[in-house]
Amino acid sequence: INIFNFFNMKKLYFLLFSILISGASFGQDLVITGAFDGPLSGGLPKAIEIYVINDVADLSTYGIGSASNGGGTDGVEFVFSGSATAGDFLYISTTDAEFNAYFGFSPDFIEPTASNNNGDDAIELFYDSTSSFSGAETVVDTFGEIDVDGTGAPWEYLDGWAYRNDGTGPDGSTFTLANWSFSGPNAVDGCTTNASCGSVFPIGTYSTTPPACTVTFNTETYSCTSNTIGNNNDGVIINVSYNNSDAGITSVTTTAVGGSIGGDNPAVIADGTITILGLMEGDAWDLTLNGGDCDGTTISGTVGADICDPAPNTCFDLSGGAELFESVTVVPNTDMDEWTESSGTYSMNGFVGGGEEDIETWLVFGPLDMTSVSDLVLSFDASEQFGTTDLVITYTSTYSGCPSTTTWVTPQTITASGNYDLDVSGATGTQAYIGIQYVDDGADGYSSWSLSNVALNAYGSCPTLGTRTPSNCPLSVDDNKISDFSIYPNPTNKGFVNISSRVSSKMNVSVYDILGKQVIKKSVLNDRLDVSSLKAGVYIMKITQGKAVSTKKLVIE
Repeated sequence: INIFNFFNMKKLYFLLFSILISGASFGQDLVITGAFDGPLSGGLPKAIEIYVINDVADLSTYGIGSASNGGGTDGVEFVFSGSATAGDFLYISTTDAEFNAYFGFSPDFIEPTASNNNGDDAIELFYDSTSSFSGAETVVDTFGEIDVDGTGAPWEYLDGWAYRNDGTGPDGSTFTLANWSFSGPNAVDGCTTNASCGSVFPIGTYSTTPPACTVTFNTETYSCTSNTIGNNNDGVIINVSYNNSDAGITSVTTTAVGGSIGGDNPAVIADGTITILGLMEGDAWDLTLNGGDCDGTTISGTVGADICDPAPNTCFDLSGGAELFESVTVVPNTDMDEWTESSGTYSMNGFVGGGEEDIETWLVFGPLDMTSVSDLVLSFDASEQFGTTDLVITYTSTYSGCPSTTTWVTPQTITASGNYDLDVSGATGTQAYIGIQYVDDGADGYSSWSLSNVALNAYGSCPTLGTRTPSNCPLSVDDNKISDFSIYPNPTNKGFVNISSRVSSKMNVSVYDILGKQVIKKSVLNDRLDVSSLKAGVYIMKITQGKAVSTKKLVIE
């Protein structure tokens, strides 16, 4: 006997454990999803809809009752029978004929008491695992207020219907009005079938999945109440446009400090714009929909600190205008690399295949009369490749005519590609210059820089450009790389120059114009070089003899 009892107890424990791990809901398998008070003779059909959440092997553990006229609970008045599968709908009605005539199919249960509701009666769904319903049953779900006569109440469904919102319930013994939708009283008067009625009872449409919010936000835009230079000092209105609407939305709120909501109401207006008022540049903001399917839907962001700053005036378009930077080479390399401009893009790459060489070349613009100018910005898009040569952004009010002998102020050094807006308004007086320096000894490799969309901009008055005199820098050359090397006459107007060296070996001669273009390439042996093809001007000669190299300035008169 003891062994028998032991095994029975094991079976009981195993059963209880199986129930626990199976996720059994202990009465949460059914939910009330609809109540209907019909328009046919006698107020028929009366109907209650029940949705099956989980499989129920024995429906007799569930019962239903009607709380009539606000008189409180009447307890279980009808007990279900049979079984049900998850996803089924169960229908209870007082009669079959009228239900069938109105909805086109027969109810699952005919019950003249619990389902005989008059549109102002509450409904209770009960559960008792023992099927005894002796007063210890649990209220699983409730529609309406059992102690309130529903006439005139928000949940009245006289000659109409009430239907549970998707993804809600069961609600236990507390009725939750927000979980239901209503036709309103007398909505089905004069109807003969549900399909042809102007107010269709949404029979059999409940889903346990909450509906997705149909209201979607678009990218916000900003309206400025003022436009002044500086950060965080202008008022801003945030405009958030949206698509669709949702009647269940009860409010639109923001937690932004000082912010208030305006614009369209997405509960009644489709495809509108919600505004947030009272904010400033730099403020964080958010917007949240409350209620209905969209409850908790939100969008947020931060207003740019200078988003309302006025657009600057373009004083000089140095990429597409009539005025350009002047290229000034102070220290040339043997390839005569310097800044060049093509189609609005300035380029410089000091790489020399023969090894490390010093190089210094500038872009210079001026003179500018800054007398009435309060701000000036140098803007450009910079692209760097290969090396680590920085660009030094400078300005001066005392330009000497050559960058290397001028004292400059350096507001910023550019070390990487990017879009730049640099304040150069510190340049004052009537003879101000803006400079960009490329200088490298080759120790870390030479960068290739490209500057495009170059402009001088001002939010106020623009400077005026004075008469530009070309810079005059003595090129830094080393005449001692080839011993006893000479070139004469220099300057020359004879159409030739003599080139001689102490070493009687061939010399390779290249001549470059001031833009770095090679105009002559020839080999000579203590001989005369024909330069008659050259126009008057300054040129650079590069002479190579064996492993020795020398660079000289050549002047053609």
